[in-house]
Amino acid sequence: MVINFEGVACVGGVPEPVEVAALWLRWAGRSWYEVGSPTALIRPPEGTEIRSVDGRIAGIPRAPLDKARPAPEVLGELERPMAGPGFRLVAHGAGAESLVPRRQRKHCPALAAMPWIDTVGMARAVLPRRESYRLEALREHYQIGSPAERHRAGPGVRLATEIFLRLLADGGAPGCWRDLASLEQVAGRAPSCPPLAGGQRAGEVAVR
Repeated sequence: MVINFEGVACVGGVPEPVEVAALWLRWAGRSWYEVGSPTALIRPPEGTEIRSVDGRIAGIPRAPLDKARPAPEVLGELERPMAGPGFRLVAHGAGAESLVPRRQRKHCPALAAMPWIDTVGMARAVLPRRESYRLEALREHYQIGSPAERHRAGPGVRLATEIFLRLLADGGAPGCWRDLASLEQVAGRAPSCPPLAGGQRAGEVAVR
């Protein structure tokens, strides 16, 4: 599952997620297939002071955010399909993305226990002499059109998915990886946190 959180800086506190988008991929035959693309707004915790610009937070009008569900509900629902082996979470900058499941691990233990694949690590292996490995720099390298509302979670996750698939193909040709185990040696990242005591670890996730 490829996953992308959009967050905002809070006054005097840690960043809070305000939107999440994911894209489920499944390998069948010789191709990847999209099997789901959930998105959701996330209401910041009560009392959180967040700076807004023209009544919008991270490009999102304040009113829909105030009516959205809180992070525990959103992430708890997101992890429900993760009940079997063979999953990985994929993200561009997995270290930063993994902070959200870590903070919400009581409500999404399966999500927090998933291993990650970081497309930044993939890009460093495939494109070793680039000055920048930011998502925008890789978009330009692969000549991918800039999506509308680029900094919203939905367009962001689709861009990250396209770059993941390009890197996956390009890395296979020169022998950067030949299977999942070798890919994880190059770009794997540990789960956000280990399974909770007495909790069930739900498999592993497919690509942010």
